[in-house]
Amino acid sequence: MAKKLKKTKKPMSPKTKNIAINSFKGIISNQACIENGKEAPWWLAILFLLVSILIPLIPNFVSLNNAYGASFVSNATYGLDTGLARASIQLKKDGKTLNVENGLLSYSDTASEDPIYSYTDANTNRYTFLMYFSDYQGSELQNFVNKIVNQKFILNKDADGKTVAGSTTIYNPELDPDKKEATYTPSFVILSPSTLVAATYKADTTTRVANTFGGLDWNNTPNGDLLERITSAIKDENGNVIDINTIDLEHLPTQVTSQAFGVWKNIFNETFLNQKNTNKWNTTLIYLGVYTGLTFFLGLMLFLLTRSKTNPFRTLNFWVTQKIAYFLALTPAILALILGFVMAGNIIGQMAFVLLLSLRVMWASMKQLRPVA
Repeated sequence: MAKKLKKTKKPMSPKTKNIAINSFKGIISNQACIENGKEAPWWLAILFLLVSILIPLIPNFVSLNNAYGASFVSNATYGLDTGLARASIQLKKDGKTLNVENGLLSYSDTASEDPIYSYTDANTNRYTFLMYFSDYQGSELQNFVNKIVNQKFILNKDADGKTVAGSTTIYNPELDPDKKEATYTPSFVILSPSTLVAATYKADTTTRVANTFGGLDWNNTPNGDLLERITSAIKDENGNVIDINTIDLEHLPTQVTSQAFGVWKNIFNETFLNQKNTNKWNTTLIYLGVYTGLTFFLGLMLFLLTRSKTNPFRTLNFWVTQKIAYFLALTPAILALILGFVMAGNIIGQMAFVLLLSLRVMWASMKQLRPVA
């Protein structure tokens, strides 16, 4: 019987081996990137380009993906937690409903510009929380939000400038010109069929600490009555739902506040979900376009900078200089990935790739691709 011939592996060609070595050396060597720009196939250069423009996107994408609607109260609530807990329980006691149906919120009572719930501190006679439901839409809703944001209440002080008791009277600069510095704004929530707005303020001041303004919607909120959802989550230590009629709103237990506000934080996260996804993908695509355009532009710059008659690299054509830029981009991309996580949310981290790639290309043009003196 004839013996089967063994297939022998074709050894790697010197050119292919050189390209592979330069691909690794190019992490620190500009000269290796230039050599690859001359010799490497087009598909390898495109692969380096794709990897280089995608890697720097990861930190910002992860950061935006980890954003939550309730993050505006992650550090301090400034009375928003107790205000929402009291409002939910009181409105439920009164037989009201806040019903979500197919992405729209409805209130069981007639909408107006007056609060549907307010809480006044008995000792200071100051509002600590206000809740509104408005059926306005579009620009009318925005005007109403602006009105509430700019709304101030009189904060009474004695002759020594100490706060003695507040007021639930709206401050009018024309009627109360002497009380300009004695005003406050309570934390508030505005609900509407399409969105919600929340803001927190430092006690006895008009200093806004945090807000949720813009872009929230009910499309990812489960259908049903929000008040029922919140109050049914208030349970005792045995896991039994507490009868809300037994809850003293003036001396609200911490456990009740925590459980009720926990549901509200979930609601904030749900209403923010569409905006989060929009922000995440829009921002990512914008940076992707910036990084791609920048790399192409720097390849063009290399082409233009080597056109001098005294430059020995003037024989490099446009496509070769583009490939050189693509190979040069990998190291800045890796460094930008690291800086992006170290400086999460910082503009330096987001623009690190732009700065580092520009520096590397300019360095290569001045050192390895410079004209003859």
